[in-house]
Amino acid sequence: MVAALVIPGTPEDEQDESFVFGELAEKEARFGTGAGLEDEDIIVDDELEAEGREVSTIEGMANGDRLHPLQQKFIEKAALQCGICTPGILMAAKSLLEHNPDPSEEEVRYWLAGNLCRCTGYDKIIRAVMETAADLRRAS
Repeated sequence: MVAALVIPGTPEDEQDESFVFGELAEKEARFGTGAGLEDEDIIVDDELEAEGREVSTIEGMANGDRLHPLQQKFIEKAALQCGICTPGILMAAKSLLEHNPDPSEEEVRYWLAGNLCRCTGYDKIIRAVMETAADLRRAS
């Protein structure tokens, strides 16, 4: 086994190197491109600091067929194009909203700064995150 990770929705005894390079790579979601991961796109570190921790991925963001509110808002606001950056931005935005349900625009931009988008620019992405935050606050 590469590392003892807990990947939601996958039995632990199936989370070996063949899972990472096989099934997970095939499921990797990229809106618009239809592209999956190639083996060389996955970096596996034997000293992974996530051992024994839960690892969240874009594949686990939706609840069955029901999209997460961020995913839905990204579609509504056309906050994605080719999809290469979308999983990382969505996961970062989800983490932000879990830590701070009422972020300022500056905080959203800072939190997402490690994700680069070469297609949409960032205005639609920032608006989608801000509107989702407002929607989630109203719903709670």
